[in-house]
Amino acid sequence: MIQARFRFRAVEGQEVRDRHSDVIRNLAFVTWLWEILPKDVQISLSGESASCSLNPYLKANIKGAISYAARYSQGMSDKAIFDDVLTLNLEENAIHYAQFSGCIFEDIVKAFVAYRATIILDLDLDIDDYEDIVELAQKTGKDIDGRDTVYRFNPINYFDDQLCHRAFGFGAEEVVTRLDGEIERAVIQEGGALIIATTDLVDRDNLYALHNHIASLLGIEATN
Repeated sequence: MIQARFRFRAVEGQEVRDRHSDVIRNLAFVTWLWEILPKDVQISLSGESASCSLNPYLKANIKGAISYAARYSQGMSDKAIFDDVLTLNLEENAIHYAQFSGCIFEDIVKAFVAYRATIILDLDLDIDDYEDIVELAQKTGKDIDGRDTVYRFNPINYFDDQLCHRAFGFGAEEVVTRLDGEIERAVIQEGGALIIATTDLVDRDNLYALHNHIASLLGIEATN
């Protein structure tokens, strides 16, 4: 099982239903995802936040859901807890992974208007990282692996220009310049950095290696 995550900074005062309508309309154009084109996708409201399942519409080998953050008229902090999140779980043996990672991923970034997105090949490693992320957040006061920093580089990543400046100290153009020719593909996408280290399915040792390689090229501390 692989997981793709896409995050959008919720906009203060924006109506969740309006955001939902925009998202579904945009995602419908990513036809690779759908068994049935998504129409009238219902959201479940919980106070100011909401969520929806995309499973009735997605292809049989894909599961997905969207969570919409609360949009308070006052008091929304600049942290990832106020992100809308699209999560897709995919059976890697049942999809054309190279096509998804090399083409479809960036289409979803655009449709969801993501500020950061990634494909996770090792969910156990992702869980292991969480404890360190929480500890670092408590020590630094930063939104670690959220809106302020990047904790781990996965094989496929997208970071918008604002996140690049916060996490690396320079913008998306510089990120792409440093990575171009060093990985499979690094390009500007929607004003941000699309980082495709590899479209191959790789094991944990290779995940560590590609993370450390990208981190060194960007001049940040490597994490095992």
